[in-house]
Amino acid sequence: MKFPKAQRVLTAVGVTAAAVLIPLATAETASATAWQCERYLASKGYVVGAKVKTACGNDTFATNAWCIIQLDALISNNVHVNEACRLARN
Repeated sequence: MKFPKAQRVLTAVGVTAAAVLIPLATAETASATAWQCERYLASKGYVVGAKVKTACGNDTFATNAWCIIQLDALISNNVHVNEACRLARN
C-alpha cells in the first residue's frame, strides 16, 4: 500500500515543477521593455544616452536594484527612476 502514497508525492512534485517551469518557458523576451524605459524617461525630458540605455538594459527582477542605482545617480526624481526600472523589468 505504499505505492499510492509515493504516487501522490510524485504527482505533487510534478505539479509543483510544472507551476514553476511553465511560466519560465513561456516568458517573452524583454527586448521591448528597455525601449519602454528609455521612452518613458525621454517623455519626462531626460536625455537618453549610453548610461541610461545601460541602466534600462538591466531588465530582470534580480538586476532591478542595479537599474535603480544607475538611474538614481543620473536622475534626482525617484518617482521617475522607479517607474523607468519597473518598465525595464516588465
